[in-house]
Amino acid sequence: MRALTLSLSVFTFTVIGFGSCVTQATAADLAPVKPIKLCADLKGLDLSRSAAGPIRIHSADEIKDGARSFCVVKGYVAPQVTFEVRMPADGWTQRYLQYGCGGYCGEINLGGSPNFRSSKGCAPVENQEMVVASSDLGHTRSGAFRPDGVWAIENPGAVVNFAYAGNQKMAQAAKALIREYYGQGPRYSYFNGCSDGGRQGLQEAQRFPEDFDGILASSTTLDVVSTNTFFHAWNVRVNSRPDGSPILTASKIPILAQAVLKACAGSSGLIEDPRACTFDVSTVVCPANSDGPSCLTAEQASVATKIWQGPTDEHGKQLFPGGMAYGSELSWLGSMVPREESARNTLATSGDFQWSWDFPSFMSGLGEITDITNQNMEFTKTSFDKLHKLQGLSTRRTPTSVNLPGAAAS
Repeated sequence: MRALTLSLSVFTFTVIGFGSCVTQATAADLAPVKPIKLCADLKGLDLSRSAAGPIRIHSADEIKDGARSFCVVKGYVAPQVTFEVRMPADGWTQRYLQYGCGGYCGEINLGGSPNFRSSKGCAPVENQEMVVASSDLGHTRSGAFRPDGVWAIENPGAVVNFAYAGNQKMAQAAKALIREYYGQGPRYSYFNGCSDGGRQGLQEAQRFPEDFDGILASSTTLDVVSTNTFFHAWNVRVNSRPDGSPILTASKIPILAQAVLKACAGSSGLIEDPRACTFDVSTVVCPANSDGPSCLTAEQASVATKIWQGPTDEHGKQLFPGGMAYGSELSWLGSMVPREESARNTLATSGDFQWSWDFPSFMSGLGEITDITNQNMEFTKTSFDKLHKLQGLSTRRTPTSVNLPGAAAS
């Protein structure tokens, strides 16, 4: 077993709102800074010798978004880390916020993603006072299949950018553009990432702790290889008959979820710690090997137990640090349980099916550089001071178990 020696207990339960991104800066009472150049002038910049590597600018356009105008710069860092930087044309309060990307990346999304939504409550973000930026981490994914991993074939540079290098290149490129546009760099820089974006935040904290003054890493995919092979594939396999039809079906999920909630919720009506839950699934099994609308068959109960338990080999050895948490049952719909009662587990109906499809074939060798399981790269005390971590207890894509204290991966 290879332990996740990251002292997770230090920060796993440091749950904050992103509004805390302004704590340090508010005390400094940062004054707005105006641009010293026209946005259009940035298009002609020679950034071929930047710290990030050669940068090429595709466009630099001033756009209106609500009450504010922005200089939106699009371009790429060699060899192909494509980025977008949005800089306020007025009212910039000397802060920079970089968003990570989820899944296997391959696109730029500055609006609507979980990373973006988790900034709610951060006044400088909501007031559009911050420079914000994101990148595709060095490759373009399929527009039709989000868990696309084909881009990794014979593409080691893209793999390294996805693993860790792309976000530092993005940070260096954005800061270079900020200096050119405003005549100074940002006073404070922040990173916000969810799921694989959370992993990216931890990579930044481990490898490049000076890039950011604060990092919010949410629902982190610590072990990319195990998550996208053993974990997701297990959930599909244990709930599939030979023809692909599910054993545990959509109509039984509300029954299961309500029973778990009744057994394990506290006075608040919430399951505060799933690890303390001692739910006995036999309490919802139909009598005498029968079936009915208000109970589970023994076979269905066995599937639920395996999903909670997580992947094991034929000898019962754990292949992954746990499974889905008690209380997460409603989130199984669309992941390991098709939403339609008669649907089979396929790429079209199962999120776990999708996320375990390309990865084993094209990306399973990425663990050494992508995962946050390298015992030779220890977090510094400075990194811990900058890092805040959030973990939802019913996250479908990133299992809670791998992010809780004591987790280990084979």
